[in-house]
Amino acid sequence: MQRTLANPAAAHILAHQTADDFTVYRDAADLLIEASNMLEAVPADAVDLLTTASEKLPDNAELVARRARALSSWALQDETQDASLNPRPSKAIKWKDAAKEAVRTAELAAKKSPDLAIVNLALGYAYTLEERDRPKAINAFVRASTIAPEDAESYYGVGYTYRLMKQYQQAIPQLKKALELRSDYYDAHRELAYCYHAEGNTDQAIKEYNTASGYQGETNNSGEMAGNHLALSALYVEKGQQVGGPEGDDISKAGKGHETEARGYDPTLKAALKVLTASGVSYRMTAYLPSEVRSLINTGGVSIPGSGIKIPFGKKKP
Repeated sequence: MQRTLANPAAAHILAHQTADDFTVYRDAADLLIEASNMLEAVPADAVDLLTTASEKLPDNAELVARRARALSSWALQDETQDASLNPRPSKAIKWKDAAKEAVRTAELAAKKSPDLAIVNLALGYAYTLEERDRPKAINAFVRASTIAPEDAESYYGVGYTYRLMKQYQQAIPQLKKALELRSDYYDAHRELAYCYHAEGNTDQAIKEYNTASGYQGETNNSGEMAGNHLALSALYVEKGQQVGGPEGDDISKAGKGHETEARGYDPTLKAALKVLTASGVSYRMTAYLPSEVRSLINTGGVSIPGSGIKIPFGKKKP
């Protein structure tokens, strides 16, 4: 049975082009990947499409690298988030094997074309999935930046990996470099906010969360956007207490406004707390959150099935 793609535009491309054309698979996969980042499709759709593409064009390292990226994105999701109604091929990769397959596939692409930036980016993201592999991820992202020094994503990758390793002083300059090259890079602003927040740099964290929150069109992940606003809520309360007096009270009131914004995306705030706990900043917020929200953290009411962080597939440059 031929599988119906979740993204109609991708299906349209495949319906009107040659089935073994690299550009067809590339463009269709990119549409599916972008749709999965916006929660309008699921990464399994891109995985299956790129599996077919890699079988038809096994020597094309770019397609193999794209498959590794899709697998990495899928591996980071909770299995229950894959809500696709499309029937999958009987031999399709299972979600539980996606992380291992991402590494295997990215390493295969690196053997084929070690000097392609897209291949090293794929290798970097695959290596971020396991803590023990993260030093190798940094090496892969650095190689990508050497090959394509004007591409912001390779610097983002280094910063993202250092943030996962809680090496915030190393992460911050890399994320800033990414933003020098692409000022509207939502993922880099979000990661920079996490770094500043974890370090206790209240003013800079507020600045970056506010900037990230301004790019609502970059993600349809309601938990992530709620997390940005909930973090701002706690930071404004913290800042208000630091300032004190009437001025501090006014600052703290801004925090209440962001809590309301967060509940607009996520009424229970559980999804927001999953994201912030996975990002390593929720422990800094506990004293500045409403008691009913603190209890979700203190009683272990927030469970994290995976890391909660998506692998970003940056938008194409204009």
